[in-house]
Amino acid sequence: GAVFEDSGSGTNGADNSFSSSGAAHVFVRSGTTWTQQAYLKAGNIGGGDLFGESVAISGDTIAVSAVDEDSSSGSIVDELTPHSGAVYVFVRSGMAWTQQAYLKAHNPGNWDNLGVSLAIDGDTLVAGADYESSAPRVAGPPPPPRAARAPERSRRAPARRGGREGLRRALRHSRRRRGLL
Repeated sequence: GAVFEDSGSGTNGADNSFSSSGAAHVFVRSGTTWTQQAYLKAGNIGGGDLFGESVAISGDTIAVSAVDEDSSSGSIVDELTPHSGAVYVFVRSGMAWTQQAYLKAHNPGNWDNLGVSLAIDGDTLVAGADYESSAPRVAGPPPPPRAARAPERSRRAPARRGGREGLRRALRHSRRRRGLL
């Protein structure tokens, strides 16, 4: 994915109105030649969402995450849960890729980062949320969504992961605070 890509439409470079909204580019090979087949954008483009942070593919299905997407549920775009994250599922029919689903955790919380890692196998998709902090629960249907609440006052440090990934997140966080992103 291209997480720092800025366009606000499904046409690469058409406008740069959504800083770090992100994109994913799909390439296919014919013989020894690779060509771009699709340019994927979230159906609810938002600046700073980092669409493309993680990608996974299984046959004609691609999952793309936007770890800094801010909506509080999978049905509305309300910006109430900063950096809760989302996963977008695209399916291919012929040569066209279309968005099939917009997925949110059943209990999105600020800084959960849903989609920091993705894996897909047939009809099963697993999305990691590295800062999710709810109590563990047994498998079963999800509970009803949490009631809307005031945003959390403190942020978790973005550099909890070590190595290159931790440094990259810390730099991105620092640039945001200084207004450079």
